[in-house]
Amino acid sequence: MTDEITTKRRALLRSVFDGLHELGTIAKEEKDTTSLTAIKGSINTILITYSDRDIVGTCEECGIVLFRDDLGHICADGEPIFCAKHAYTWAEIKAQWDEDETDGNSDKRSEFMASYEEHISDGGSPDDKVLHTL
Repeated sequence: MTDEITTKRRALLRSVFDGLHELGTIAKEEKDTTSLTAIKGSINTILITYSDRDIVGTCEECGIVLFRDDLGHICADGEPIFCAKHAYTWAEIKAQWDEDETDGNSDKRSEFMASYEEHISDGGSPDDKVLHTL
């Protein structure tokens, strides 16, 4: 019964977020700052209310709600979070590490590079998205 309730709750939450996201888009187009503020407040309230059991966050790029067990991407420092569609590729993350080799995260960089090499040696492409179960 719990799985059934969780599935139903998540479907309803996704619908609510989709609706609020669409309303936000309209409010931006109409330059309706009052409505936009109310919509953002509603989104934040829902995020806080359900973060302990269901919601991980929202995609930094598109705003879609992300639930525990969804596929997505969380950056090494925990933020930002992206949905599967907007997740970074192996090549994009490697380029970020290559740009700044002296950022004080040599252990994390070494760990990423080992994972990158393993991904490539297993037949993966640099253009594959780096996805994790959230």
